[in-house]
Amino acid sequence: MKKIWGATLALAIVLGACSNDQTEEQSANEQPTEETETVDAKKAMMNFYMEMTNTINENDTALNTYREAMEKESSEEMAQLKEEALTSAEKVVEALQSVTIPTELNAYEETLKESLETVVGSYEMIKEELTKEAPSFEAADAKFMEADEKIASVLEEVGLHKSSLYNDVNM
Repeated sequence: MKKIWGATLALAIVLGACSNDQTEEQSANEQPTEETETVDAKKAMMNFYMEMTNTINENDTALNTYREAMEKESSEEMAQLKEEALTSAEKVVEALQSVTIPTELNAYEETLKESLETVVGSYEMIKEELTKEAPSFEAADAKFMEADEKIASVLEEVGLHKSSLYNDVNM
């Protein structure tokens, strides 16, 4: 249910960002205007954001289930959930390696690349914690929030509403 809500929220942001963008077709000889570049950056950023969100959500279901069950389940059930969560975290790390930064976002490439690497690093930390008897995800969550803040700032810089990747992926 949380993922559906998150996807709905993200879709609303996309629709809200795109609904106010009126562009005219340019002739072949005409150079792109600043307004067109802004619209392209908005669309590219929203696509990048949605790709990250969807990539994580498609692969972290077992991890989310484990985190929700940490205080409720028996140790036998938790062992199985923990194993599935580790596999899930590994899948997220692998899947995020294929996320690319669109060329329309070259001005933000360094920030977005750092953010993507930070998100991957947070899932690497989660993987490490899942090998321990009593995992703690506080440090990994803090690392993820660093990336979340950078991504939110880029969303605002391109003219979109600030959003939280952390909330959208239900960590």
